[in-house]
Amino acid sequence: GSTGASANMNQAMSVAVSGNYAYVASCTSDGLAVVDISNPASPTEVGFVSSANMDCAQAVAVSGNYAYVGSGTSDSITSIDISNPAAPVEVDSLSTANMDWPRGIAVSGNYAYVGGWASGSLAVVDISNPAALSEVGSVSTANLAAVRNIAVQGNYVYAAVQGINGLTIIDVTNPAAPS
Repeated sequence: GSTGASANMNQAMSVAVSGNYAYVASCTSDGLAVVDISNPASPTEVGFVSSANMDCAQAVAVSGNYAYVGSGTSDSITSIDISNPAAPVEVDSLSTANMDWPRGIAVSGNYAYVGGWASGSLAVVDISNPAALSEVGSVSTANLAAVRNIAVQGNYVYAAVQGINGLTIIDVTNPAAPS
């Protein structure tokens, strides 16, 4: 296999792929590396963005021209404009108690779903305006303790949860009151 290793991907924690690019969240580098994967035999880093809002980046999801990065240290989600892969730009960041050490992010429609590993919760973040992120709902439960990764399909979020050694399913039909 091929590697696209670089110092900007030290302690790579998560990857999302969209089109010809892979987006790699790096804990040690506190940021997001953009890797051109159009030639899988020769992946090449083409862009990188780092900030205190992405301190120990844990998770990444991509939707359209934006990547959403979860930070372990700042307990936040940060929106990154990736329309120019060579020069990704931080747009906004949101930190709430429900995003304590976000290990999973999934995006669907106007919402990002953020699984807080330390908080045992799921935060629902309105991303309809990536420059003005806002939490619109959340749910905390022992069944989300140490959530490791999440996926969204239809009206449900599926969470792989270390704390229960299993799967927790959250109904997000009403984003303001997930259950």
